Order: sequence, then structure tokens, then C-alpha cells
Amino acid sequence: MGPGPIDPLDRYSRLGCRRGDAAVAALTEHVGAEALVTENREFLRDVPDLPFRLLSSSDLLAELETRPE
Repeated sequence: MGPGPIDPLDRYSRLGCRRGDAAVAALTEHVGAEALVTENREFLRDVPDLPFRLLSSSDLLAELETRPE
């Protein structure tokens, strides 16, 4: 992995994310996660061009049920 999540943390903070939200987003990006599962409907919804998808738990379950084995 590249450098730590400090640069993304600064970027998410500049985009107006609260400190805790920015930290979660930066770490999610840093680890290269494809998606972040959250029930918080407001979480990062106004951040453009996220490098990961935001899913609710029901969205995730629906995707898993339709995924070929």
C-alpha cells in the first residue's frame, strides 16, 4: 500500500466532511475497499467522485443474493 490515509483525510475534510466521517472515508479509500456499508443515509452523500460505493446493508444483501456462485 502507498502512503497512509493522511492525504485523503485532508481532502475529505476540505470537502466539508466532519472529522470522523473524513477519517472513515480516508481509511476506506486507503485500504482499497470496493464499498462501504452504512445505514447512515447522509454519510458522504454530498461528496463527489468517491472511489468506493456506499451501500446499505439491504443493498449489500441483494447484491450477494444475485451474485453467481
